[in-house]
Amino acid sequence: MRWRSKRIMAIAAIGLSAGLVLAGCSAGGSNGTSGGGSGGGTLSIGTGGVFTDSNNPFASTSSASANGWRWLVYEPLVQTNSVDPTAKPEPWLASAYKWNTDYTKVTFTARDGVKWSDGKAFTADDIAFTFNLIKSNESLNTASIPFTSIKKSGNDVTVSFGESQFVKQAATIGQFIVPEHLWKDVSNPATFQDKAPIGTGPFLFSSASSSVAKLKKNTAYWQADKVKVGAVVYQALQGNDAILNGLAAHKLDWAGSAALNLKEGFLDKDPKRNFAWGPAVLGISAFVVNTAKAPFDDVHLRRAMSMVIDRKKIVKLASNGQTPVVKSVAGLPQPVGDSFIDPSLKGKDVSIDLAGAKAELTKGGFSLDGGVLKDASGKAVIMTLIDPTGWTDYLTALQVISDNFGQIGIKTTTETPSQDAWQAALSSGNFDGTMRYSNSGPTPYDIYSSYADGSLFAPIGSPVTGNYGRYNNPAVTSALKQYATASSDNDRTAAMKTIQEAWTTDVPAISIWANPANAMFTTVNFTGWPSADDPYASPGILSSSVSKIMVTLKPAK
Repeated sequence: MRWRSKRIMAIAAIGLSAGLVLAGCSAGGSNGTSGGGSGGGTLSIGTGGVFTDSNNPFASTSSASANGWRWLVYEPLVQTNSVDPTAKPEPWLASAYKWNTDYTKVTFTARDGVKWSDGKAFTADDIAFTFNLIKSNESLNTASIPFTSIKKSGNDVTVSFGESQFVKQAATIGQFIVPEHLWKDVSNPATFQDKAPIGTGPFLFSSASSSVAKLKKNTAYWQADKVKVGAVVYQALQGNDAILNGLAAHKLDWAGSAALNLKEGFLDKDPKRNFAWGPAVLGISAFVVNTAKAPFDDVHLRRAMSMVIDRKKIVKLASNGQTPVVKSVAGLPQPVGDSFIDPSLKGKDVSIDLAGAKAELTKGGFSLDGGVLKDASGKAVIMTLIDPTGWTDYLTALQVISDNFGQIGIKTTTETPSQDAWQAALSSGNFDGTMRYSNSGPTPYDIYSSYADGSLFAPIGSPVTGNYGRYNNPAVTSALKQYATASSDNDRTAAMKTIQEAWTTDVPAISIWANPANAMFTTVNFTGWPSADDPYASPGILSSSVSKIMVTLKPAK
C-alpha cells in the first residue's frame, strides 16, 4: 500500500484513540505466544478502516482483502514478485507449473501433503474448482481473463484461454485457491461473508472487532516449521500519524504506508531497528491531458507541457521525496522497468527545458501575448485541473504543475470535486488535465494501456473505462495488442519499441512518479523483512507475497 494521503489509505474513524488501541495490544515478546501455538511471539500490523469478520478473498471490500490477511489464510498457486519482474516465479500451492509457447494454456501440479485448515486434503480438484468458479462468475473475474476450459488429469490442472495471457501471467498463476468442499455450497460467492475461513495458509483467522483482528498460527501448515511468528494482530488506527507513532513506539512491527515525516517521526527514533522500503513497481502516476479537446490535441503543446514540469519538486513537496521520479523518457519507473526500456532510449532522461518548450510552442503556432499563451487563432490557452478533495499528494502536484505552466503562459484553475464526481468527469471527458494513477502488472503493458489504448477510446460525452486522456493512435493500439498476444519475444520487443517511441514523441500522458510498494518495519521483534539488499518479495501488507514473508521472518536475537 503506497502513501496516498486520503486516497488509498482512507483511514476511517474507529471510535477509539490510537493510544488506547496500541496500549491494548502490544507487539512481539510482550504477548509471547498468546494464541499462537508453537513458535514465536505476536506480530502487529498497522492499517486503517473498520474491521468486520468478512473474509471473502474474492471481495475487494472484505476486511480480509482490504487489509491483507486473506493472503495469510489463502495462498497463491505461485509466488510472483512485483518489485522484481525478472525474478523467476516460485511454485507454492502448485509444486510446478508450465505455460505453453503462446501463453494460451498453463498446467499446474497440485502440491502433495497440503491440508486445508479443517484437516481435509488439498488436491487438484480444489484448483480446478476455483478456476471454474471464477470462469462462471463474472464478478469474480476481476482480471477479465478469457477462460475457455479447465481440465483436471490426475494431479494436474490445465487452464486454457481464448488468447495469450502473457501480460496477465501474474494474475493467473498467482490465483489463490479456495476449498471445493466448502465453497461448492455457497450460493453467491461474490457476497459470501466467509466468517470462518478455511485455507491452506500459515495462519488461522480467530476474530475481528471494529479495531483489532487476530490470527493464530496454523500448526498444521505445510511449512509450519518455517513459520516463527506465533500470532498476527491487525490494528485499525486513525491516520498515518497514529500508525507512525505506533511503529516508533515499537507497538507495531509492520505497516504498509509511508508518511511525510517518516524520517523524523520514525527512522530517526531508532536508526538501527527502524527502516522503510518503498521499491517502485511497474505502475506510475501521470499528468493526463484531454487529448480529444482543443488545444490539448496539439502534440507541440503537450511536448511543451512535459518540458516545463518540475518532477523533482513535485515529489519533494507531495511525498517528501519518498516516491521515485520517473526519469526515463520511456515513462517507466526504474530499476523495475530497466529491462523493458528500448535500447535506443536507455540513458535518456526527462529534463526541464524552458527554451525547448517555447520552441515547440512556436512550431505549433502558439504565441505569448503579454504573458498569456494563445493558439494560432488568438484564443488564450486556459486549463482546468481537477483531482478529488483530500488527495493531497495529487493536489500538491497540480499546484506545482500550475506554477510550471505559468512559465509558458498557460492560465490554470484547480477544482477539487468529490471522488465520484472526479471519476464521472474523467469518464465523460469533462476535464482538461488531472493526475491519474495507472494500472500495474508484471510488464509495462498495464502502464501504457492505462493511458494510450485506443481500443478504450470514445468521443467526449461517451463514457470510457480507461485511457481517460482519450489518446487514439492506431499504431499504438495495434502495438499494445501485439505485445499482449505475440507468440515470440522478438514480436513483443518490436511492439514495445513502437509504444515507447510514441510515448516520447506524441506524449499520450506525462509521467511524474513511480508508484512504490511502501512499507515500514521494525526489527525489534522480527528480522528477515524484504529490503533493497534482499528484494525477495513486495513489502506491502496487501501483497500476495505475505505468506512468503511469514516463512522468511525470524525472531530478533
